[in-house]
Amino acid sequence: MDHRREPPPTAPDPATDAANPAGYSIPPGTCARIGPTAVVPNGLLGRESFTWRFWRTPSWLLTFLLCAPVGAAMLLGTVMGLIEGGACWWMLLTGGVGLLLCATVLNALAGRTRADADGLAVRTLFTRRRLPWREVPGALGTRAWAGARGTRGACVTVIGPGGRRRAYVPGTTRVGFSDRALERAEADRDGILAWALGQGYLTHADLHL
Repeated sequence: MDHRREPPPTAPDPATDAANPAGYSIPPGTCARIGPTAVVPNGLLGRESFTWRFWRTPSWLLTFLLCAPVGAAMLLGTVMGLIEGGACWWMLLTGGVGLLLCATVLNALAGRTRADADGLAVRTLFTRRRLPWREVPGALGTRAWAGARGTRGACVTVIGPGGRRRAYVPGTTRVGFSDRALERAEADRDGILAWALGQGYLTHADLHL
């Protein structure tokens, strides 16, 4: 009698389980836009909705803490100088820089990324985007840039209906001295889609772009 041996059972891979505790990881080859190791961002597991603000990333939090007092001081100094001694070119220049810094602070305070069963909503000081989930996979992207002294930055972007210009997604801006900034922005982009897939807001068919 031919006794064929059954193959031994395959043990679970602890590394895979640790990297993807919720089982939301997207299988390789599912979609070119989402990496095979995409997982739900920390803190979003099991949540039906989430809101990201500027303080989610240290880069924007540090920018806010620096720009708020400096911008306010420059504007106040310009106003006091105009009241006491009239206008001059350097005073107007100082006031312009202070105004830009204050606009950056207001943009940080107004910025919000909200995701729920209805879709993804992005709000900044000057833009509004509201997309149903079926449009989100094709609208999300990333943007990277090079700054002063070798710094690199990146963020998630979203394009509006009809191909309107891209807006940055609050809570995803990263700045550093290596390509890690872009990697983290891409992880945020993929994580949003992985979270929506896990919640049932997206299907695998929606991710075939």
